Amino acid sequence: IQTLGLDHGLTIKAGRFYSAIGYLNEQHEHQWDFIDAPLIYRGLFGNQLRDEGLQFTYVAPTDMYMLFGTELFRGDRFPGGGDHNGVGAWTLFAKTGGDIGLEHSWQFGLNHWQENNVEDRTSGGHSHGDAVTETASYSGKSKISSLDLVYKWAPNGNPTNRNFKLQFEYFDSREDGSITMLNSGPPEEFSTYDGHQNGWYAQAVYQFKPDWRAGLRYDRLSSNNKGSDEEVLYEAGLDSEGYTP
Repeated sequence: IQTLGLDHGLTIKAGRFYSAIGYLNEQHEHQWDFIDAPLIYRGLFGNQLRDEGLQFTYVAPTDMYMLFGTELFRGDRFPGGGDHNGVGAWTLFAKTGGDIGLEHSWQFGLNHWQENNVEDRTSGGHSHGDAVTETASYSGKSKISSLDLVYKWAPNGNPTNRNFKLQFEYFDSREDGSITMLNSGPPEEFSTYDGHQNGWYAQAVYQFKPDWRAGLRYDRLSSNNKGSDEEVLYEAGLDSEGYTP
């Protein structure tokens, strides 16, 4: 990763890095409050969204913290897919926040990721007896929008001994394209695909003394996927059957 800080609050990052979409995504695992990623991160990003590209961020010269940014990615990594020579995916994000007195602070963010030409993104597998495993391949358009909110408290503004953090993120994913079951033919099984998944998590962590913390996290997922062939969606693992983990 190469990062270049310019005047007037502009920063440029280049290389392979974690996207700034959301609150948790750009943090390394050792910074997380819990040992695993929330369900929505595992479902949409396979833990975290990471890709190769450019990131531009700008911090406005205002009393209230305001950051605006965009990223241009190759788009060949999940949830994208395909062999893109140029820009395959992009993001937009904005974050604002501030202090409430000496002991309280907050941050709110809006984010969007999109790839208009996902090509042959494979996942899962399905087999009939001793037959060759059929693999689901998706091609089409994919976009993810999200919001995040974080509140922090520390007595006298010093988090060393005691602090509290409340964290919430919501994601909404929509896809429009087609599903092909590879190795199912000839002819290969096919279905149009109108995918909609969303989910959120909320967590609270309290540090009551140095090196000791207690926390609780609740996750929720749901989906409403449609297509021209429900059997193909079932074999591809995209029929939620009302399951909301």
